Amino acid sequence: MLTAEVADVLTALGVVPDVAARSPGAISSSGGMSGARVVPGHDRRGRPVVVKIAGHDLPGAAAAAARELAVYTRLAPSHRLPTPRLLAARVEEHRTVLVLSRHRPAPAAERWPAELWRALVDALVVVHQTDVPTGTGTWSWTPEPGLLLSGPDRAVVDRLWSEPDDQRCLAVVHEQLAELEAAAAGPDRVLSHGDCHPGNVLLDGDRLLLTDWQGARLGASCADLAFVLIRAVPSGAVVPRDELLARYAAGRGLAPAELGRAVTAAQLLTLTRQYPHFAGYLGAGGRARLRSALHRLTAEWRASR
Repeated sequence: MLTAEVADVLTALGVVPDVAARSPGAISSSGGMSGARVVPGHDRRGRPVVVKIAGHDLPGAAAAAARELAVYTRLAPSHRLPTPRLLAARVEEHRTVLVLSRHRPAPAAERWPAELWRALVDALVVVHQTDVPTGTGTWSWTPEPGLLLSGPDRAVVDRLWSEPDDQRCLAVVHEQLAELEAAAAGPDRVLSHGDCHPGNVLLDGDRLLLTDWQGARLGASCADLAFVLIRAVPSGAVVPRDELLARYAAGRGLAPAELGRAVTAAQLLTLTRQYPHFAGYLGAGGRARLRSALHRLTAEWRASR
């Protein structure tokens, strides 16, 4: 249900909320890392829009909201980034509010045809070729590295990776952590979306768009690829990984073998250092698919050395 505070900001921005948005529980999360509130409506010209309201309460939240606004105002207009259109914005002390063009959400990952995966790779090629202005700290932040594989964090890691075969894979990652991190830092540094997964994909006719840009940063080119590939695993989605990596390498002029090794390393680090946090949200099927991915990727990594 719309609060008076939300209703006031919608009025100030000239947005009329959809009738459904006025019912209890209708204001949803953005579905991405920001956790922002999203309200569907129409602007003064009758165009369908979404209003994204990102609070500044948590540490780093204001900087993340500023990064997203910078993508829409400083990068998207001149680089043809695959984003919704920013129609209006309002920055206040306690929140950032964006009015964005509304588009159809992509289907769940398990329903993606190969053509949609190819379109996502093509979109990432465009993003990663974007020239990012230097001299400011906007894009230079570093995300948390994730769990350690020893010490107090190990109990959290073992909640997901508890089987003997899992433990053998963890031993490989722990022993070769420095080498994995070095590989996952490549093959080059680019503008990274930072939270690339099917839930942040929108469709505008035949065009694929990416939303929720709060995690945008200068980072390894393999990071977005690795993250979206891992996020698709629990659902059982059929992803043509080798074809996609070859397509991306061709689009960027990269060596396929070097890219494949970097993505494998980044996938292993994501699985072992980030996914244990989400063990409680995964069903038995999702956990089994992740376990198979861990074993396969560990074998691929060892074969690439």
